Amino acid sequence: MNDPSAPRALQHERLLGRDNAQQSLLTVLLGFDEDQAPGALLVGDQGTGKTALLQTLDTSAPGLLHVRARVGDRLVPYASLARWLRLLLQRSGVALTADQQRELEPLLPEAGGDHVGQGEGPPSIDSVHALLGQCAPEILGWTWDDLHLCDDASAEWLLRFVTQAPPSALPWVLSSPPPDAGSVVEALLEAAAGVRAVRSVLLGPLGGPLVNGWLRRSRLMAIPGHEVATDPVRALQRVMQATGGSPLHLKLLLDDPEPAPWPDSPDPLPGVVTLIGQRLQRASPQALAVARACAVGGQDASDAALRDFLGLRRDELSAALGELRQLDLWGHEDFSHPRVREAARAATPEALARRAHAHFAQWLESHGGHPARAAAHWQAAGDPVKALPGLRAAARHAQRLLSLPERMACLVRAANIAEENGQLDLAFDCCCEAFEAHTESVRHTEGATLLSQMKRLARSPRQQARAFTQAAWHAMVHGHLEAATETAEQALTLAEAQGDEDLAAPARLHLGTALGVAGQLDRARALLDSVEAWAAQHVPPDERSSYHGNLAAVLDNLGQPDAARRHHQAALALAAKHSNEAHRATLLANYAASRLEAGDPIGARELAQKAQHWVERPAPEGATAGFIAALMAPAERTLGRYIAALDWCDRAEQLLSDRNPTRMPVAHLQRAHIWLDLGLHERALQLLSGPGAPLGRQLPPRHAVRWLLLLARAQVRMGHDPGDALAEARQRLPAEGWPELPWLLDTESALVQPGARAAAALRDIAQASGHAGLPAVALGAWLACALLASAGAREPELAQEAAETALQMMGRGVESPHVDRALRWLAPACALAACGEPLRAHGLLLRGKHWLYSTLEEQVPPMAQQSFAQLHPLNLLLAEMTVPGYDHSPARRQPA
Repeated sequence: MNDPSAPRALQHERLLGRDNAQQSLLTVLLGFDEDQAPGALLVGDQGTGKTALLQTLDTSAPGLLHVRARVGDRLVPYASLARWLRLLLQRSGVALTADQQRELEPLLPEAGGDHVGQGEGPPSIDSVHALLGQCAPEILGWTWDDLHLCDDASAEWLLRFVTQAPPSALPWVLSSPPPDAGSVVEALLEAAAGVRAVRSVLLGPLGGPLVNGWLRRSRLMAIPGHEVATDPVRALQRVMQATGGSPLHLKLLLDDPEPAPWPDSPDPLPGVVTLIGQRLQRASPQALAVARACAVGGQDASDAALRDFLGLRRDELSAALGELRQLDLWGHEDFSHPRVREAARAATPEALARRAHAHFAQWLESHGGHPARAAAHWQAAGDPVKALPGLRAAARHAQRLLSLPERMACLVRAANIAEENGQLDLAFDCCCEAFEAHTESVRHTEGATLLSQMKRLARSPRQQARAFTQAAWHAMVHGHLEAATETAEQALTLAEAQGDEDLAAPARLHLGTALGVAGQLDRARALLDSVEAWAAQHVPPDERSSYHGNLAAVLDNLGQPDAARRHHQAALALAAKHSNEAHRATLLANYAASRLEAGDPIGARELAQKAQHWVERPAPEGATAGFIAALMAPAERTLGRYIAALDWCDRAEQLLSDRNPTRMPVAHLQRAHIWLDLGLHERALQLLSGPGAPLGRQLPPRHAVRWLLLLARAQVRMGHDPGDALAEARQRLPAEGWPELPWLLDTESALVQPGARAAAALRDIAQASGHAGLPAVALGAWLACALLASAGAREPELAQEAAETALQMMGRGVESPHVDRALRWLAPACALAACGEPLRAHGLLLRGKHWLYSTLEEQVPPMAQQSFAQLHPLNLLLAEMTVPGYDHSPARRQPA
């Protein structure tokens, strides 16, 4: 079956009229393209000669690496990719480094060396590009044929591979029939076509002149009185009507080794499958048996398996394949065309097919074949119960490769088979495992169905506890927090009654997570803390990453970013090796939000940019991308990068409107804050109090309070009374958690309605929030305190204390997203001037004015430059301020 000297069937004639396509592909592969195309797409219907065209490229461009996806690849994640990598290593003979062995081992155990079992998931894009670079002397380029048979995991990987290729990457050709709408292969071809300079080559049917030339060279011309010779015009019309110009159909119809006269009837001539069936009927019984077995077994019909099933010697099998090759039905190592497989399978009696499927299943199980394909054979053989071990093993294999959809599909099939055959406990276990796979990616919609099946199968108290635990998670992620906490409480009660910590701990974990989302943070933290040791011992790494991420979020919401940092970092460390891209992006975004609240906008921006890298890949959802964009906006705003911040608001609004419109007010809140910073007070007020105000007030309390605080600031800028907005904000403060909100409310109240003791109150806020580990809140309060205490030089000592503390904090890199950026220079300058330090005050003013003018020129959009400089009260004050007692003449820069 794998004879490299074997002739290639259906090759020469099917290249008729393909010279331009061949030259176009060679131009790309040989690097003659003026635009330096990185690759080409070859697309055409089945039977148009794509495979034959790719096979002939070696004549003009030796050194190409050809790989084909095969029937059965869709059952196994990364099956097509593993075949490509294996062929690459065989052809190039490169020596792998230890890191390369570790990365390739999950797909190619033979390449693992001393690193067997150490890697997880597919190899990285960069590492395979580097490997191809090593192979460049031996490999000129590569082609990937029959993409429509490719498994989804390989197609997704290949999408990233071709779209992220460096300029020096080897050229490539991807070949496929037109893909199914909405398929991963369709997304792959569309993404590849979008890469700059990629060439698209479309193979269509042959036209009349080419078909006429084929007619005149066919064997039919030798049959006396045949229509081709006697009436060539009518013959051409009939052939075009029957074949549609398909090279495969023409080859079968016109170049039959044993041509027969055409019927006198003008009815259409035989179709492709009929012609193939006629050729199969001419085969010997032994060759026909081999064809039938190969059609049933697919890629699992190896030489050894075929000989064992059919009882053939090696020479007998070789003779049978040679006979099929003479009939143009067999190619290099497989049928000459997928339609040949279809015809051979259709010619196989069902009883024989079932017996062949059972044989191939047993052969795979006894010879280390993939369990998913063995399970598929058992099901096709009519013995689905025997497929259960293979399906569960395939699920474990998919989990190791981080292929959640494939893992879940195997477990769902196993659960259904077990339930249909009365193995209810096994069905429940498979259903639970499938639901756990579902929980890692809420993009899948099978959750409700799995949950219903799980509840139906749960009979014992233990099973009911597990079902309630999973139901609590499902309710939580769909926003039904009351139902989630109630169900988790039921799960915990049932679990604790069993006296089994392995049952109770997951219930505590889910209950703690649900309570954290619902805002009951103290109890949530206690529950999550209680299971940390158990999780370290019993929870898989990917789920443990989620646990640390959830606990970090609870600690952040309790106002403890320093305590949360350890769990953020633990979650990311585990996710880097064991989680999918969507999960990594979410963890990075949550950590970025934590760092922003801790007064570290630079660190927040770096983390959000890493998260953005993952959401630009195909896997994660738009909702995650919207969250990241809405996070980048305040990070850029805090750093005074207003043009970039507005761009991120645009992106956030677009993404959220498509995927999560209820969160649109969060993006509007960021936009309003930017407009206030730019002096566009009327725009900000209209956004915060206009048609969008009801939606802003419907946000969770932590967001609604920030909305109202910003509304109060906008009202003050426009000369309106902010009292109602501040009072409503106080009423909406969360009962538990988010301790920064009361302090932010008190700070805003002191700034918009300063009283006699406002400065002292701000000092108390700054000290309390600083001791609580909220430096961004403390910095904002110290700056406000310095500004108010220096007004009229009424409290110079307090002003100096506030200014010195704020300067020390800013010197350590702390920034506050809660106050206007001009305040970081203006407030300490006013305070130092009021307490008799004009030189330092003047130095701060110079730095502040430099920021003001450079920002105006580089970071403010043109439409807002005038308002930024002339309407923003703090910016205007910063621009016009001078230090009393300091000589500002150009000749002398000395204190008077």
